[in-house]
Amino acid sequence: MNNSDCPSFEGCKAPLCPMDDSFKNGAIWYANEDICGALKYRKDKWRVNQRKIAKLNSKYPVTGYFDIDMLKIVKRVGKGIRGLKYLKLRKEHQGCSAE
Repeated sequence: MNNSDCPSFEGCKAPLCPMDDSFKNGAIWYANEDICGALKYRKDKWRVNQRKIAKLNSKYPVTGYFDIDMLKIVKRVGKGIRGLKYLKLRKEHQGCSAE
């Protein structure tokens, strides 16, 4: 499926799009970024967790990034949840070992 099939495609700024298969390959999301508004995928576990984290972020800062796999395995969203640090991702991407 192509994300251009989405009626909100032109104005959408969500970094994770369930209508775009390429988002699964390394796309990341920060708690202060937009969330896809496509109703068809609204009940997907990763989207539910994404909305919970964004809501929590409005009261307690949530640091780091989340990818689709992380959002799928989150069991509980609560104060203190953190994503991975961008620096760690960058080091791994460059072939260095993470510290």
